[in-house]
Amino acid sequence: MYGVKGMYTGMKNDMILSILVCDDDKYFFEILRDYLCKNMYFNKSDFLYSGNKEDMLKTYRKVKPDLVFMDIEVGENIGFDIIRELLKEGYSPQVVYITNYDYYVFDAFVGQPLGFVRKQSLETDLETVLREVNRVLEKRLKVIEITSGTTKYTLKLSEIIAFEIFVHDMTVYYYDDTELTVRYTLKKIENELNKYDFIKISRNTLINLNYIKDMSKDMIVMKNGRRFYISSRNVTEVKNRFKKFNEERHD
Repeated sequence: MYGVKGMYTGMKNDMILSILVCDDDKYFFEILRDYLCKNMYFNKSDFLYSGNKEDMLKTYRKVKPDLVFMDIEVGENIGFDIIRELLKEGYSPQVVYITNYDYYVFDAFVGQPLGFVRKQSLETDLETVLREVNRVLEKRLKVIEITSGTTKYTLKLSEIIAFEIFVHDMTVYYYDDTELTVRYTLKKIENELNKYDFIKISRNTLINLNYIKDMSKDMIVMKNGRRFYISSRNVTEVKNRFKKFNEERHD
């Protein structure tokens, strides 16, 4: 769907979700896929299948899917441990755990999952889980459109860690360390971005609160290691907003 980073070549409503299912039972993957395709968010999704830990990690790192359905027992590996590896690497997977065993529900909190699905109660559990999944994906799929010169760009906000202005050029920093530079100004998008977890930390920089790893007196470290300075007049507002953001996320 995208060629040059951020350059949109389809309609906004045709954005394709990538869904990774990690389960050593491929037949269950097919059942789950067919059921999810009945949901409006998933009927045009790109479904990916991994039957073991190694393939799952490789696929996740390459694709960075929008949603992961993670079997808690994958061969000799435990799904919680696989997700922990991704968390240690700085990723923030959106996870729904799946299993044959009810007792795992009490342990299914690794990575702040969106829900828990029992295979023997698939339709009932999915009906509940998908309400939360839909809410989260609506937020993750937010895009903004900008036009620079004669070129129109559609930017998927969940992939972006920051916007920064240098003279008349605006650089868009992505989590995967790629960048897009266009002729633009922050003023044109600042108010809109404020609704989607972005905050102004200096005269020239807006950052995505979802990607903050650490914050000191005058600097923010993002989950991919990139650093941004906070202007002294913005420090209090940024810290208060980040504190409120974390409280709301964990409610």
